[in-house]
Amino acid sequence: MTVDFLCAFITYKIVRLKYPEGRKPIFAFLVVILSPTVIYNSSLWGQCDVIYTTGLIACIYFLSIQKEIPALLSFGVALSFKLQAMFLAPLLLILLLKKRIHWYYLPLIPAVYVVTVLPPWLMGRPILELLLVYFNQANKYKELAKGAPNLYQWIPNQFYNIVVPIALALTICAIFLLVYIVYKSRLKITQDRLINLATISVLFMPYILPKMHERYFYPADILSIIFAFYFPRYFWVAIVVQMASFFGYLGTPVFIQLFSIPLGFTLWFVVRKCDVIYPKLQAEFSSNIDRKL
Repeated sequence: MTVDFLCAFITYKIVRLKYPEGRKPIFAFLVVILSPTVIYNSSLWGQCDVIYTTGLIACIYFLSIQKEIPALLSFGVALSFKLQAMFLAPLLLILLLKKRIHWYYLPLIPAVYVVTVLPPWLMGRPILELLLVYFNQANKYKELAKGAPNLYQWIPNQFYNIVVPIALALTICAIFLLVYIVYKSRLKITQDRLINLATISVLFMPYILPKMHERYFYPADILSIIFAFYFPRYFWVAIVVQMASFFGYLGTPVFIQLFSIPLGFTLWFVVRKCDVIYPKLQAEFSSNIDRKL
């Protein structure tokens, strides 16, 4: 619960970059603290998803202020707490190809992981088990979707062995397609576009990946709030993400299944909103401005 406030504070810092004056960053802080899924996750369920998510939000903040070493260290901390930190990997890959991140700093990520496994190793846990813990956890649950409002709510679990490898292959292809499209774009990754791409990354991954749990949308819950403050016209994006995620916590199957539809539409909208993915929208916007001038 203490980290809830740290997460809200870093959210405040990111929103402050958009609004150097005024109270909107304070409102962003309060919205995070009072978010239903934040309260459910930490206060009611005693889960620690806010810890790795705070690492991801810190990573985005440091990327925003052009400090890649602290950004990668923050990502390494997030990854050390939970493998789901990889939901931000598409954004990092984009920035790597766009040369916002230098490849020779990437070893910082596994270095942080190695440092964090030293204390339990010194206390007696086998080093190989610590290094392979995420691989060993991968096959723990045999469910296409465990309370997550994503695509796989509509596929019977009896097709698990068929769907999982196909879904993983399609996800990898989709990630590389997304990264390639943004890489080929000539538009600069501004702060607004960085937030847009970060939101796409953490929403896109748990929505198209199988074996997701309800809590795996937690980074999207926080990023959707930041997205709403950066693009106030689209505040409904945060509302839809929060409601879909919240009903996942409540565990009502029919609502989880139904909310996967508006959540999918929201993901589609956020992708369409990103002009480095859909340059035609940028061209239309520019032509409208020219006509007005």
